[in-house]
Amino acid sequence: MIHGGPCGTSGSEHPEISEIERAIYRETRYSSTALLNAKTKGPPMDLALQLKQLDFDQETAALVMKAFDEVWDIMQAANDPLVAIDRVTVTRLLLAQHLIEMARQGERDLDRLIDGAMERLYRN
Repeated sequence: MIHGGPCGTSGSEHPEISEIERAIYRETRYSSTALLNAKTKGPPMDLALQLKQLDFDQETAALVMKAFDEVWDIMQAANDPLVAIDRVTVTRLLLAQHLIEMARQGERDLDRLIDGAMERLYRN
């Protein structure tokens, strides 16, 4: 159990804190988890769980996870600053969030998911 949220408060005390901010906090609270995520390939482990909880069918979930891998590979190949060790956790969570949102809006084309997610990452 996490005792206290960002800035020493519990997440329930601040309803304006988004789920992504809570996830970022949980991911970055333990540096070993952040380092593990930086070294592993593939979507964050909880992306599959989120997709399941949001009732995405298996085909769509697989598409979103493939899009995640494709974007991540592109960013790593380009040595993008967003994949640097100090930004990797936040970048991976934001990427997952963007892809989920696009899939929720009905996007099912791999190329559009990739392009849209990258565009959203660079707008932030």
